[in-house]
Amino acid sequence: MKLTFKAICDVVRSQGQAIRELERTMPTKTSKAELNASLNLKANVSDVSRTMAEVAASIESKLSFEEIQ
Repeated sequence: MKLTFKAICDVVRSQGQAIRELERTMPTKTSKAELNASLNLKANVSDVSRTMAEVAASIESKLSFEEIQ
């Protein structure tokens, strides 16, 4: 009986420590709304493709070294 009570106390103590650790770290975590807002701001495939096409067109429109001379 004494051993069972000690085991229960140990479990409750470790759970209390885990809860305190979670309470300490929760304010630094990103919320779902913040995460979704950040994901909406990131570039998608079409944005990257369009930018790459613009860069390629810009490079092609530049004068070559031979043309400058």
